[in-house]
Parts: sequence; C-alpha cells; structure tokens
Amino acid sequence: MSAFSIYPTAWNAADSNGRDVRAYIKQTLNSGMINCAVQGYFRYGRVNCSKDIVAVIGSSLVLLDISMKLISETPIYANVVSLDVLSIRCAPGQSAKTDEARDMCVVLTEDCRIILVYVEVIDCRYRFRLADELKTEFDNQISNFAPHTVRKIVKDPCSRAIGLISWLNHIELLIIDWNSVEGSQQIISPLHHCVGFKTKISGAICDAAILVPSVLDSQRVLLIAAIATQKPQRQFYLSLYETWSSTCAESEEPLLKLVANLPLPLSTTTPLHIVPLSAFPECLLLITEDEIMFVSMLQIISGDVFLHRVPLPAARDSKPDLVCAFSVAGIVDMAGMAVPRSPAVDRGSAHLAQPLLAQKVYLTTQSGLLYRICASSKPLIELTEVTANKDSTGSAELQGYPAGGTLLHLGCRESSESSVDTLFASGDCADSTIIRVCETLAETDEGPVKSIYMQQTVPILTNHCPMTDFVLRSDMVYWTAGRMATGSVHQAQFGHAVQAEYTAELGVCSSNSDEVQGMTELWPLNCDRPGSLSGVVLFQQGTGTFVTEDEMGNWRVVDALQQYVSDPALLSINCFCISDTISKDRLLRILKHGIDVVDIDMDNGIESPNITAISLISAQKGEVFIHSTYCNTTTSYNWVAVAAQNSPGSSCARIFAIPNSSTGLETQQLIKHTIDFDHEISCLRLFTFGTTSLLLVGTYDLKLHMYRLKAKSAPKLDLSLDIALYMKPTICSPDEDRINEDSMSIDGGTVNSLQTSSHWIPNDVYILCSSTSMHILIGLRDGHILLVSVDGQFSTSTNLLSERQLRALSVIKTMAGQMPVSFGCFPATNVDGGKYKSANDGCVLRTVILTDSLYIACLEEIGMVKISPCFGNDVPFNSINRLVPLTGNGFQTETLAQLTNDDGATDSQRYFVIHGNSSASVLNIAIKPQCHLAEFAIGGEPRHIIIDEETDMMLVAGVLARDFSTTSVLPTSYLRVLDPINVKMHAEIRFHPFELVHSLVTWYIQGQKRYRYICVGTGLYVESAIGQNVPGASCSQPRGGRLIIYNLKTQKRKGRAKTASSPRQEAGCSAALDQAVAGSGYELKYVWESERKGPVLALAPLGDSYLIVAAGRACIVLKLDVIQRQLIECCEVLLRFPVTSLDICGYDIVAGSQREAISVLRFTPASDGNDHDKLVLLHSTRFGANTVDAQFMSKDIVVGVDNLGFLYAVGIPDTNTEFGLDVIFSMHLGTECTRLQRGRLVGCLYRPNHVLSWSDNETMATKDESFHTEKMQSEDSIIVSTVSGALWTLIRISNQAFSLLKELERTMVAFSSEHPARPLLLAVENSIDRARQSPSLPNSNVIDGTLATMFLEGLTKAEQQQVVDSSLRLQQLALALYKADARDSHGSEPDIVQIISKLVWGLNCVCTC
Repeated sequence: MSAFSIYPTAWNAADSNGRDVRAYIKQTLNSGMINCAVQGYFRYGRVNCSKDIVAVIGSSLVLLDISMKLISETPIYANVVSLDVLSIRCAPGQSAKTDEARDMCVVLTEDCRIILVYVEVIDCRYRFRLADELKTEFDNQISNFAPHTVRKIVKDPCSRAIGLISWLNHIELLIIDWNSVEGSQQIISPLHHCVGFKTKISGAICDAAILVPSVLDSQRVLLIAAIATQKPQRQFYLSLYETWSSTCAESEEPLLKLVANLPLPLSTTTPLHIVPLSAFPECLLLITEDEIMFVSMLQIISGDVFLHRVPLPAARDSKPDLVCAFSVAGIVDMAGMAVPRSPAVDRGSAHLAQPLLAQKVYLTTQSGLLYRICASSKPLIELTEVTANKDSTGSAELQGYPAGGTLLHLGCRESSESSVDTLFASGDCADSTIIRVCETLAETDEGPVKSIYMQQTVPILTNHCPMTDFVLRSDMVYWTAGRMATGSVHQAQFGHAVQAEYTAELGVCSSNSDEVQGMTELWPLNCDRPGSLSGVVLFQQGTGTFVTEDEMGNWRVVDALQQYVSDPALLSINCFCISDTISKDRLLRILKHGIDVVDIDMDNGIESPNITAISLISAQKGEVFIHSTYCNTTTSYNWVAVAAQNSPGSSCARIFAIPNSSTGLETQQLIKHTIDFDHEISCLRLFTFGTTSLLLVGTYDLKLHMYRLKAKSAPKLDLSLDIALYMKPTICSPDEDRINEDSMSIDGGTVNSLQTSSHWIPNDVYILCSSTSMHILIGLRDGHILLVSVDGQFSTSTNLLSERQLRALSVIKTMAGQMPVSFGCFPATNVDGGKYKSANDGCVLRTVILTDSLYIACLEEIGMVKISPCFGNDVPFNSINRLVPLTGNGFQTETLAQLTNDDGATDSQRYFVIHGNSSASVLNIAIKPQCHLAEFAIGGEPRHIIIDEETDMMLVAGVLARDFSTTSVLPTSYLRVLDPINVKMHAEIRFHPFELVHSLVTWYIQGQKRYRYICVGTGLYVESAIGQNVPGASCSQPRGGRLIIYNLKTQKRKGRAKTASSPRQEAGCSAALDQAVAGSGYELKYVWESERKGPVLALAPLGDSYLIVAAGRACIVLKLDVIQRQLIECCEVLLRFPVTSLDICGYDIVAGSQREAISVLRFTPASDGNDHDKLVLLHSTRFGANTVDAQFMSKDIVVGVDNLGFLYAVGIPDTNTEFGLDVIFSMHLGTECTRLQRGRLVGCLYRPNHVLSWSDNETMATKDESFHTEKMQSEDSIIVSTVSGALWTLIRISNQAFSLLKELERTMVAFSSEHPARPLLLAVENSIDRARQSPSLPNSNVIDGTLATMFLEGLTKAEQQQVVDSSLRLQQLALALYKADARDSHGSEPDIVQIISKLVWGLNCVCTC
C-alpha cells in the first residue's frame, strides 16, 4: 500500500500499455507553507542556546534555527496531522546520568501513528532520527476508509502523557511511565514505557487540553474537552476526565474516568481553543468564536455556570462570510519570570511553583489582527489589540491573509522601561514572519499609561501558496500566488546571489574627445601580511591607477605608485612578499619587451614608500611578449611564464623562477626554460598545488598542453609534458613520440553550432583540483566551455601524475554565452570546513567563469564539477569586462553580506569588477548556490501568467480584490502588462464584472512579416440570472465565453493609454466594459473578439496561422485573416466532457478533460489534395480523471496532471484506436497539481549519459556522444507545480539507472530503524513509493529522487559504504552501470559508492542547477 492511497480513484483501474519508460522525479522547490510547527531544544547539548523550530513545510519535516536557517530536513510520505514536543532527560543512546535535557518531536500522521523523532549530529551535520513508533488505538475504532478523522495531539505541560483526539468522538491518552524510563541504562524511547487509555464521547470534540496539576496532585492527569451535542438541542459542554500517571501497565481495562460535565450557556458559540494556564494550576482559558472565558476545575466540578466572560471585538472589516479563527501562541508570564520549559528535568515540581500574578497569551484572527490576553486568578481577563507604532517598520496587520495558522513564542526581553516579546507567525497563505511586540509604561499627568505595539515585523520565509500558474524565463521562474486582496507574483532564481556593494564612475576622458574611455585591464596587488600593499590597479591606454580601500570601506587613489603602474607596454603586474624582510613588498612587472621588479619598503606607509626598481629580463631581438602568467609557490621562488612571438605563425613559452628574497636577482642566476611551438599561443596559465606546479598552454592549432615544472640548480629547469589535448573534430597525430605516449585526444563529434575550427581556439584555461580529483576547464572563444576530467588521485606529494590516470577524460559542451570565456580566481581561503583539506594541501575548488554573464564552477566532494549561474537584479553582468578577488588584510572582509559560518567558511566573496566603459563596482558573490525568492505584491488574485518573447514583458490575468460593499457575486477580471524586473505596470485591461479569464496565450503568425497577438479566453455570465432565483444560474456554470485578441505595442505618446474598444462598446452595449488605464512603455491594442457558446477554458497556437480554442466541450480551429481582420472558423470536434487544457505537437493536439483524462486529436490543414481543414479525434483514455494540464513530451508520450495531485504519463499507440491511451506510469505528489511545462529551471550545464529523450522514435544519445543541443536539453524535462507552492522536475532515465536507484531505495529501507544508515521515513506502512499501483501496473516506472539524495547528502561515507556492502545486487547493478558508461569506464578499480553518488548527483543537476 503506497502513501496517499487511501482514497479510491480512477487510477486504481488504469491499465498499462507496457511501454518501457523509466522516469526520475525530484522536488526542486519546496512549498513555503508551514502546516504545523513546534519549538524546543531539539539539538543535544544546546540547552543554553535559543530554541529551534521543527515544522512541516510542504512534503518535508525541517529543522530550523531561530533565524529560519535550514539545519536539516527529511521527506514525508504521509499526511502529518499534528506536532508536539516531549522533553526527556537525555538523548537516545546516551547515559541517563547526564543532567542536560533535550526535546523530542512527536509526529501524528493521518494513519493514526505516533512517531517520536530526535535530532542527532554526525560530522557536524544534524539530521532527524527515529526514536520510536507507535500505532494508536484509533486504528481499531475508526474505519480504514477514513483515518483522516484523527485531529491533533493534546499537549501535556508536564510531559507526563500524550493525548490524541479525533474530529468525531474518540479520545486516547498515553501515560508515560517515567520511572521505568529513568531506570534504563540506555533510553530508547518513552513510548516503550507508556499505558494507553481510551474513551468514547457522546458528541463531537471541539478541542481538548491537559491541565497543569496542583502541588498536591502532581500525579493526577486532568484532561478537559469541549464537547458539542445536537440532542435534544445544540449545546456545548466542558467535560473533565482524569487518570493517574502512576497507573500500572498491567491494568487490564485502563479507563479515562469522567469526573464532571459543565454545560455552557446557550448563547455560547463554537469553542475554538482550550488554553491551559501554566501559571494557574487547574485553570484554563476557553476561546470561542466571539468571547473568552476563564474556567477553573473547581467550577466544572461544582457546576458553576457563572463564568468570567470577555467578548471579542467584532471584525472591523465587516466580512460576514469570514469566521474569526484563532491560533494561540506560546505562553509567558507578565512578571518576566521564565516558565520552566522542561518538566522532565524535575518532573512533578517544575510547573508547581508559586502562582504568578498574571500570564500572557497571544492570538491572531483570520483577518490578520494580533491580540494579547492578560489573565490573572481574580479572575480577570484583559484583552488588548496589538497595533503598529507610527515609527515601526511593520503595519498593524500581519503580512499575509490569513495570519493565524501557526503562532509561536520565541522569547521575551525585559528592561526597566519596556518588555519585548518575539513571536513567530505563519499561515496557509501568509509569509512566515518574526513579530516583536513591545510594551512600554510612560508616566503622564493622569498616571502611568501602558502602550502595546508591534515594534518590528520581519518576513523571513516566503509563502508562495497557492501557486496557480507559472512560466519559465531564462534561469528564472515566475508564478502567480495569493488569495483575494493579497495576490502577488513570485520570482525564483537558482544560482549564486550577487549583490553590488559599491559602485563608482572611474572612466578617463581623452584630451581630444569628451568620450569616456573604458578600462582595459584590472590587476590585484595584495600580500596577505599585516601592513603590506593591498589594492587594485586600473589600467587604461597605458595609464594605470592604483586604488585602495580604507577601514570605512571607501576607495581612494594612491599617487605614490603612479609611474610604476603606468606604462604603454605593461602586460600585467603582480605583487608578493619578500621572504627575508618584514616590511618589503615586490611588484613584478611584465612588459612587452621584458620583466622587471619593483621593491617597495612600507616602513613609512603607503603614501611615501621607499621604492627600488630592477630590470630583470629583456626580450630577445625581434621578440615581443604577448601573454603572461604568474603564480606564487611555497618554496623560495615564484613562477613566471610569458608567451613570446618572434615570427608570424610561431611562438614560444618562456618560464622563469623568480626568487622571493632580496638576493639572487642576477640574470645569470635565474632558472629559466623555453618551449617552442609551431603555432601562435592563444593562452597560458600557471597553477600551483602544494609543491606541484603546472603550466597550461593553448595554441591556435587547437591544442592544449600541460607541463609539470620543477626547479633545479640555475639555470636548469625540469619540464615534462603531462597532457596534450587535441580539440579538433578529427584526431590529430602528434609529431613527437614522447607526446604520443602521454597525450590524449578529444573527439568532439559533429556539432552544428561549431561550423569552423576557429571556434575551438582556447581563450583561457583553469584547473580545479582536490586531494582525490582533477578537472581542467577550457574556455573557448565562442563562449563554450570544455570540461576535461582527469580520473584518479592527483598526487601533490610525489609530483607524479601516472599515465593511467590520464586515460579517463570526459568533455561536455555548455552554452554559457556568446563572448570568449575567461576564468577568475576564487581565493582558497573560502574552502568549506570539514569537506576538504585546507588550501595548503593543494585544493582549488572554485572559479568564476566570465563570458556575457557570470557563472561559478565548483568542485564537489564526490569529484564532480558543478557550474551554476550568478544572478542579481542590480548587477549588469553582460557589461563586466574584468574581475579580481579582494583578499588579504588590506581589504574589508566583514560586511553585511559576508558572515562567517560555524565551520569557519565565509558565505560570500568580494570582487572588484569593471563594467563597460567607465564604471567599477565591488560585488559580493555567494559561495554556495541557492534558490532566491522574491515577491512582488500586485493585489487581487492573479491566476494566469505568460511572458512575451519579443518584448520580454510579463502578462498577468486575474481578478481584482472583491468589494464587499457591492452586491456583485463575481469580482472584476483584469489583464495587465508588467515589467518582469520590477513588476511595474505598463497597461491594464479590465473586463466585465461577470466575466472571468480562464486562458491566456501568445499567438505568433508567420506571414510576409511576423505578427504577435495576445489571446484571452473568458467565461461570460448572465448578469440578470446572478442573484435571482433563476434555475441553473451559478458562478461555476458560465453561460458563454469570449475569445479576445489584443496586440502588444510600444506606446508612442505619454499620458493615458488609448482605450481598447470593441464593436460592442461602439454600439453602446454595456456588457463589454474593457478599459485601459494609464501606463507607459507598452499598450494593449484591441484587434478582434469572438463570442462562444461555452467558456473558453484553453487556447493553443496551431501551425503558422491557426488557433485552437476549447470552448466547453468543443475544440474549434480558427484562422485569423490579418488583412481582413477576421477570425475564420475552420472545423470543430465535440468531446464528451469539458476541455481543460490544450497542447500542440506539429498538428497533433492533446486535450485535457474534466472526466476523460486526455484525448488526442489531429488537424489536417487544407491543401491541394484536401479542400477543407479537418479535425478528427484519434485516441482517448479508458480511465476517468479530472486533468488540469497535459503536454506532449514526444510524439508518442503525453504527460498530464489532475486535480487530485497525480502526475501520469500515457503512450500514444501506432494504430487508430479510440481508447488506446494507456498509462505508462503515475504517481502522487501529495497535493493538487496546477500546471506543467516543458523546460528547465536552470540551463543544463551537465547532462549524464543516463538521461534519455522521451521519444521512442528519436535517436538516443550514444555512449560516446558528448554534445547535445540546447533545445534537446531544455525539452527533456518537465516542471510540475502544485497548489501548495512546490515545483517538481521529471526526467526520463535509462533502465540501468532506474534499477540501480530502485535497489538503493530497497536496501536503505531494509535496515532496521536503529541502524545509522536507515534514514527517517515518515511514511504509511514504511512505503516510500508514491506511484499508484494496480494489477496491471505491478512495478512502478517512476522513482522519487528524495531517498537517493539522502544517500548522497545525508549519510556519512562510512554509512554509505555500509549500504553498499549490505547488498550484492546493488553492487552488481552499479558495476553494470559503470561498464556501460564509456566516459568513466577505463579499467581501474571502481568505487561503488562513487558510482552511485555520481549518478544521483548528475540527475539532480539536470533537475535543478
């Protein structure tokens, strides 16, 4: 039985056509909606620190710190009903003698199971672990068909019991025998030592709670329940039940004894919450829909109905259809004394201190208001609305609507003048927000005046629910979200966030022109030593300017070095420290005619240094240096290499070892070597890894050579050729035998985008290296990147790179840009702690890729290179010419955007960049890739979104905020033109109040010129029927619809945009109220409209000039006569049920249906042999499903989603059979699906061999094929959105990869729950298979990548090895995959863990970035 399979649907009877298709799905964007959350000290040994939060977000259980930073997460394969906190004395597996307490999380699932979860730390990483699992008695009392009736966990303030209630009339209480638990040497779980009590109540349970006991009855467990009855009349009761925590487990019939019933007054509205007051034992607050009551246990026993009651204020927004709903926050006392959090530390006495004078309770309403209740034992209830102060950063209402789903109290800060409570608020469609409530007491003439207000509201987690529609654009995704009045457009970007910290105009004007001349070069000068030289040289037309940063972060020009950084022949300038002096720095100047050094003594400061210049090396006669490179070493010398050209078509590379001491600078003592080449050198670069130095040289004959350098006594230098790469489509034969022995050739195959060999010229080269792997990045002149992976360990200790390690090379092509590719350094000081060795051990893990945009290449722990894009709305990436890192003691390393993690690694790196002609800036680039979310509030309820390809404008259709002062049943619909950068509105069209927009597409018609139109499909209602007793008049059953066509044009004049009128308006008909509002930049010009008999639910362009319209059950093909401006109806097919979506593949059409899943149609345009256009129905499905969207993945495979959350694929048969569409696979995503699209969230820069094309008829990628077109890569995956705000990516994989991942899942699940390699699985009956299974679908053809990702990221290397060692079948499948992969198969001993890790890593890269 799989998760979520408790509801019978049409999928149980679905048949399979046996098509051999395997798929991999991965959730790439989690929902921002917090379903439930609790706070506690979950991380062991952190009692004195702030509390953490465990929350259910989407389909994951996450651990967050107080700043909402993600610490750990685990997948959920079941519906979580409620969470609670249970305090125990020590961590599972630890000695019970420890005095440090910690908390565990209690999880209640829909299938009536209690799961006890704790947090462990392994290798400085936190993760969830299963402590115990218990099946409750609800499973025997409630029908298996409806286990969702279990409602919530009833919290015990003293952690003596765990209570459960259902939505109907069942209560179950689990009493924990702490004496048995504390007597254990190794605590496994308190659930092993508990007694179950159960009872059945005659009535529906509104809410229940366990009261705080008095001092004399600390063993007494008092449960209070609010009961609703219907007979003989509707009335509410408070029922008091009791039992004792000392009850023996041997009791045969443990009962929960009813003590008393207190009938509430008949005027009482529905009880919503029971809040036990920890400051007042045996007392509670009862919150109903319109009042608050103070109730004590004595009043319930005595039958005292005269309760202290305080009415709640009426909703000021006057929305009669919204009922106030409250969510109770954490409890804190008025005196500021902390309420003991862990009664398990001293059970029975921690909550039994002297009663406090008063106690605070916070609650929110559904309309977004925040109240504070102050309760005392008089009894007295003081209710205060928390308003916004005029100087505060927030507003009186919480961010979002509604706000009351989750409310936690994070702490209180007291002072003599004020107190500040910190709250965490979240809701179904509200952003998670930190709220600071301040209370001040001011003395006035009339006495002290108390003021309570929101000091600050800080949104910290964006909630993008409900996600109704989305669109992909470049490396971004936009979607519409939000309910009425709080609608917004969200933006997600995947990659490295870049923020501009400092920007200045640094251009220089020439004497003959006012035109600003741009900077041509940029060099950093810094020595990582206190008091040394630190700055940047800006070079332009022979003139250099040295700028440095002061302590305040301001940049200034230093004139003392002006003459040494200014020379028309200057190629580069570098800086290093002289080893045998303390205050001297050395500038190494490389010019076109030679090399010299400049020693700078910094004793007198940077403004007046002592400078000595020495000419070191001169170029030979007729020789010119054209390229240069330099690197530091850990020895007594540094390497310099120059490319010298002495005749056309030939060049040489000269290598020098420059001493880093004050002696040995004589020319005859320099270590040097010369390498001659038959072609001109295009690039060269030096690298040092520990004690190993490498020189890489690229030439115009499409070769790349790598040499190993080792200095001997002057003037000799040992130089050996390690690799020679020939980057031609055909393999070149080397000239020398030695090169033939140690060289490798790259066969690029046939690539359409590379038409001439000049595209293969290397422009720059970079090496990424760790202690276990080495990769060479080759940047080409046309914007492509070649990645060469050298297999095996790159030895830095023996200075040897064995010949066998050079045989495993893999090359991939990336469409990084159009400009030549260059690489920037990423300082080695930013190495992640705990993952790799330090930089001194020879690790170079990252580089910045500069083309017409910025990318970061990172060497992952598994030995693979991940290339991720950079993004930043305020950074013009396409204008960046040069960039250098800012490192060393002379630069400001601590900024707002650059903080230090617990492991010592920084979050971002600062770079100095020059843009275009005249500007420079300092950028902060995030080290780790992330998903950056942005929200743009536009109001109303946006529903549909598209992006125009030509203008890049975003078009959003939705409804305006509803005006409750009018009698209109439906709100007004709109169509807006928005700028996707800042969501600025350029134009707006408003439709009739009784008209809803159902579909929105762009239509491009290719004729003598290209025409672009915006097509809108609406549902039209009959105004006279709405609000009157007309049969069939309903908002869900429109009486017709319209197809309206607009043209998006550039607005020629400012002011009010021209009204997009229609013939109905010109005739004076008031039924069409299309209006255009003032805008700038673009306008929507009315073209044509057509009325239909049913609502236009879907639209799709067909061919060059056709448009297919789904109006009700009819699929109609229309053709637009551009000259006559007429829509011509060509043909029509009537289906059995209303059509919900349309997609086109050539002239084949897939139509999603409300009852019949999907139908496939074919359109045949009129031709010489065919006088009329034809539209015929080819195939339909045999099963019924309410399909929301369906798309072609190939000519023979269709993927669809339905409103129950199912993702499915069907195969199109070759024969013309009406019911020939059968299921290939199906799976449940946990919540309702809303949309699917072909494409990628991020352009794929890596494509594993085992990612296949969806079409069985298309040519598959062979093992040796390394290059794939961007179009193929972008259409091989499909993105699915859900109403909860999650995005899933689906790709097709090979059978071998699928079998391996399936066996990996089976092996991990087969471990016992105590095994360290067994991850926490919150699943129904331990089933992690989301796929729907039926007799005709015995095997699931789609696999969820969540568990495989946990193997890659959640297990230690030792635990990964345990998983591999436990399954011989897993090892066999991994070896078969390894041998089938030509790129990695080279005869060396395979590592099974690496094979599996690389496969999972590659699939996840295709799904995201």
